[in-house]
Amino acid sequence: MNSRRHTNGDRKRRGITITEVVIAASGVSVLSVLGITVICLLMTAEQRAMESIVIDRSISELAHDLRQDAHSATTATLSDDQATLSLVLPGDETVNYTCTDDAVTRTDTTDRRDEFALPFGHSRFSKPESDRLITFWHEREPQQDMSLSENSSNLKETERTYRIDAALLSAPVDPEDQS
Repeated sequence: MNSRRHTNGDRKRRGITITEVVIAASGVSVLSVLGITVICLLMTAEQRAMESIVIDRSISELAHDLRQDAHSATTATLSDDQATLSLVLPGDETVNYTCTDDAVTRTDTTDRRDEFALPFGHSRFSKPESDRLITFWHEREPQQDMSLSENSSNLKETERTYRIDAALLSAPVDPEDQS
């Protein structure tokens, strides 16, 4: 009989060791955690982008309507808390703009009602006593930042301020002058 001793180099390897399994499982878990973190950050960024688009669109639509109404208005009165603006248009039509916690609502005497969504901030109107200029302010609060480290102060969003200026009709229209 030819007895041959098997040495480590001659033996064929069958299967894998427990160490190799642990290393592979650790690598997969690290990649999974990184992938989930990136997906969460991307979803947060997408949500903020959508919110910003909604606010920008609402500001644009509000600016259009407010300027159109103000250019037609003969007088404007502002509530003491600067949350409600009343515009009187020719023909005794009244348009009211009211600021709430998360929107500005436009109502008029023809039962038209528009709501402009403006979350995450505070809105108000201003009008100097002698001036015929109306200013709308929306100060958007910064949102909490979702980041991987606590020292990411440079990534936090700053407060944004939106301003809409609208001028009243240059002079009140006298009904007797229209005839």
